[in-house]
Amino acid sequence: MKTILPRLYSIQAKLSILLLIALLIILCGEIFSVYFSKRVLSSAELFVHGALPRIQLATALEKATIRLAGFSREITYKNTTERLQKQYIDLNSALEQVESLAASMAQDEATIDIPSLNFLSSSIRSQADTVFKLGTEISRQSQQVSLATKSIKNDIISLDRQLSNPDPNDDKIAQYTVNKESLLTFLSVTDKLTITTTKEELTRLRNVFRGNLKRLGTTISLPDDDPRKALVHNIITRVEDTFTLRYQIIDANAQLSHLVYSFLDLSDQLESLTGSYLEIVITRFQTRSANLIAGIKRFIKITLFFCIGSIFLLVCLYWLLVVRGFGRRLSMISKAMGGNSVEQGVWDLPLEGRDEITHMAEATDELLTKARKLRELATIDELTQIYNRRIFFDLASQEAKRAIRTKLSAVVLMLDIDHFKRLNDTYGHDFGDIVLHKTAQTCKQITREIDIFARYGGEEFALLLPETPMDQGTAIANRILTTLAALQFPRQNEAPVSITVSIGMAEAPLWETSVDEALKKADTALYQAKEGGRNRVVIYEK
Repeated sequence: MKTILPRLYSIQAKLSILLLIALLIILCGEIFSVYFSKRVLSSAELFVHGALPRIQLATALEKATIRLAGFSREITYKNTTERLQKQYIDLNSALEQVESLAASMAQDEATIDIPSLNFLSSSIRSQADTVFKLGTEISRQSQQVSLATKSIKNDIISLDRQLSNPDPNDDKIAQYTVNKESLLTFLSVTDKLTITTTKEELTRLRNVFRGNLKRLGTTISLPDDDPRKALVHNIITRVEDTFTLRYQIIDANAQLSHLVYSFLDLSDQLESLTGSYLEIVITRFQTRSANLIAGIKRFIKITLFFCIGSIFLLVCLYWLLVVRGFGRRLSMISKAMGGNSVEQGVWDLPLEGRDEITHMAEATDELLTKARKLRELATIDELTQIYNRRIFFDLASQEAKRAIRTKLSAVVLMLDIDHFKRLNDTYGHDFGDIVLHKTAQTCKQITREIDIFARYGGEEFALLLPETPMDQGTAIANRILTTLAALQFPRQNEAPVSITVSIGMAEAPLWETSVDEALKKADTALYQAKEGGRNRVVIYEK
């Protein structure tokens, strides 16, 4: 267990978990995509197998009814039995197609009135039979009229020849030549019999015929045994029969016209019924198309949302595990290692966690702590806890480089505790160490952060005041002098001890004077202060 837990908290384990999550998201995305793709495909298949056959069936039915209506309209223009028979066959073929398509729709859930469609189809078939029979009869009677009128015309022409060349000894027909116009009118009546379309016209024509027939009878007086008289009687009888037949044809045509109108009305109803069914099918097609398109759009939106969500989740996991978990913590370690953490003595290291970075941070913390201690040993005086002489010169040289750019003068001070050797000899070295420490810390509190204060050696201290004019430096020196003179160093069961210091000052234009030269000048002034009675500030003068 102890060996397993570190592995679970390791960077490799966390990256493996991130990779596993990414793979799971991709796998879920693929499964999700396949699932919805199958749903869309199944919807499309249902749409294709359901809607398209109905559209094809409805379109075929509409075409069949349009074809049927066309045959219904054309049947009235066929004036011969052969043409009527052919049209009747085509009409029956169209009816059979309509009925077959209607039978195919019997199981369809679409809103179409199958009984009405079958009723209209049966009615059209019945009407077509009646129209065909009546049209056939009219065609047969028309042929009889045509044959009769042709025969009558031939008899009239034969009679005209016989009467135009009479026997010279026959006085009874001598007057014929005078009334030949009546016979010609009779021929004209016979010609018009086949083209008369109304009863009124036929009645007027019959009256003309009978009037001319009387005149012809009075003009032509033949004996009973004369064969020409039988011919005239036959012509008259056949013409009357033709008139009667023609009246029947006109009545039949009127009846046929009524039947045809009814027939066409049934065809129009059937065409309207199939047209409405086609509209219903197309409407359903459009609705299903819209639903299918909406489903596809919904699938695209869900897929897009899933992709964006997956990317967002991966980015969050990446940020939590890699950036925040690894990168930020490594950056903190790098900053602590490469910055001024050792000098400042403060660093921010990610010490929480159980992975390798935490171990690295702990090792870095230990390393920086040791480095800080080493730096303190190298730069801080152990007794006084201020800079030592070596770091004083290092920092002073850096300040000299900066003064070359700013051209601002500095002030150097040398401090020495008066009669320190006697103090040591009188009260002991431990007391002397206390005096050194407290003196150094008091001066450090008086100086600024930019000032460089260090133990120069023994009881001597050096102070560099960068970018400071002499009057301001003098004020600081006097403040140090008075503050240290006011200090009381308590002793057990004895009166407290006071100290004084001597201070030597020198101006230090560091862009042209070295720190060593400035210190020598300040040391000279310090010597003068001691020679002058101690506990005073002396400024170096040439």
